[in-house]
Amino acid sequence: MAAYDLEEFVNPCVAEKLASTYKKDETYMELLKQADAIYDKLLEDLTGNQAELLEQYFEATVATTARRDALTYIQGMKNMYNLSIVLQNKE
Repeated sequence: MAAYDLEEFVNPCVAEKLASTYKKDETYMELLKQADAIYDKLLEDLTGNQAELLEQYFEATVATTARRDALTYIQGMKNMYNLSIVLQNKE
């Protein structure tokens, strides 16, 4: 299976499972609340243009992080698959 095919197949499953995992993790949820509170305070002191630029920055950062996480997960699956092949060949 090509890397693209694996990613296309896995991404919907991964996104759903991770969303569920995040919601259940108390530490993650607390950190998210803290980040939102800081962001809200910051917005009070920014001009409209500054707020828009900050929003664009966050969107780019979140998109980059999401892509990195997806690539890491896919690579981990490839590594696990390759490891299983190596282990099967040793038997």
